[in-house]
Amino acid sequence: MFVLPSIFFILVLFPVYGSAESNNTVEKNNSLENYTYLLKSPKQAKEVLEIMKNQYPSLNVTAIEDIGLIYVENSKNIDVNKIENKIIEYIDVQGELPDLISPYEDAVTPNRILNEVKQLTLDEFKESNQFDTNIEFPSLNSETFTPFNWYLKDVTSDYKNLSIDTGEHSTIALIDSGVDIEHPLIKENIDLTLAKNYVTNDMDITDELGHGTTIAGIMSSIAPDTTIVPYKVIGNEVGKSVWVIEAIIDAANNDNDVINLSVGTYFIKSEKEDKLLIKAYKKAVKYAESKGAWNSSRIHTN
Repeated sequence: MFVLPSIFFILVLFPVYGSAESNNTVEKNNSLENYTYLLKSPKQAKEVLEIMKNQYPSLNVTAIEDIGLIYVENSKNIDVNKIENKIIEYIDVQGELPDLISPYEDAVTPNRILNEVKQLTLDEFKESNQFDTNIEFPSLNSETFTPFNWYLKDVTSDYKNLSIDTGEHSTIALIDSGVDIEHPLIKENIDLTLAKNYVTNDMDITDELGHGTTIAGIMSSIAPDTTIVPYKVIGNEVGKSVWVIEAIIDAANNDNDVINLSVGTYFIKSEKEDKLLIKAYKKAVKYAESKGAWNSSRIHTN
């Protein structure tokens, strides 16, 4: 295991082994879900985009100009070598960005969770008087939840920090699976003004896995007066590294004080592509730090 320089979120990278590269270039290109270029300078992004569009006008490209990352969704009709020959002088590193690991990949599947929820809806709860939406819940850092908040005593120096700063006037960007905006214990902390869904490109940041909601609960227990802004990068099955990188840049540009990211991703097929993944994240982290995002954790890889 090695540790990269400290910044503001935890990113766990797990190695996974791919098959040997094919000598057939076209076959290799067609097996890729994307091909991604990290440029030597962010200032080159617009020029590279123009070159690509001239070569392939219908190209599906995502450009994160703040760090000079160009993400091209694969098409069997595109010869990646022709593109690379045109932009080779601009490229720092290149390869395929991997998907994210679902936080509950080896646990209960989202479909099973949803099927169980359908058996007992909120309306049925209300009709049977088992659920009172007007009930006043205790705070997450109260004695009621002490048996469950096992971490709270340690991270708040035996609760002393809670008397110093409760997170008032601070914002945390939650880059995760979304959040349950109606959850009674955290709904007052959620701000949807700048929230974004990268999975379906709409405004719905509903948590389909539960992981983001859990992390929001931890945040609210440590800093009960903080504001949480959700950036959804994982759906009910998969997320993409490029969405996380986009979310980091957006969260920084939106002036969030803290950026929290606790998801995993895979090392992929080759050293070249692993280098792309790490360098892209480091550039995003460095950019966010330059915009004033607070240093609260560190990146590490396994």
